Amino acid sequence: PRTRGRLEILLPAGLRPVKDPLLAIDMAQRLHEARIPVRLRILGAPLERPLATHVRDAAMARSYVELGRRPRVAMGAAYLRSHVLWNTSLHEGGSNAVLEGLAHGCHAWVRDTPGNRELHRETGDPITLFEPEDHAALVAFHRAALAETDAQRAHRWRRTMAWLTAHHDPEQERGELVAAYDHALATA
Repeated sequence: PRTRGRLEILLPAGLRPVKDPLLAIDMAQRLHEARIPVRLRILGAPLERPLATHVRDAAMARSYVELGRRPRVAMGAAYLRSHVLWNTSLHEGGSNAVLEGLAHGCHAWVRDTPGNRELHRETGDPITLFEPEDHAALVAFHRAALAETDAQRAHRWRRTMAWLTAHHDPEQERGELVAAYDHALATA
């Protein structure tokens, strides 16, 4: 179950520059300074040592930031415990992690990048794009997420599942991928 009274945020990302985990720590600090009780959990392997060391040091200096790793089969539990899923990537948007977080009931707070923009353009999408400089939007969005009732969350999740089914059905995507491979092989 999600913690009541504290906003649980998940950033599933390997520790490498393109994922910009330091931005996540900065945003968590801004929420903490705005007196929003928050815990940011960054789950991912330390892929680039200098950055991973810097991220570890920044996380250790903040009691509300946690670093860890989870096997893929355990990620469902991490999503279920989280209110909000973040994607802070500099240009790797539209990831499966965003869709997985949505399927598990998370709000999606994703950086305004090309892949995330594509998801956001789909009719009725449940995604919120952000610009790192918009601190007021950061605080307002997360205050609202923390205030969401169980009934509101259930209603939002039903709308999200309808959107996921309409736009990201795994069977449909599998068929589209096979068709793309067939086309690529036929024209090679």
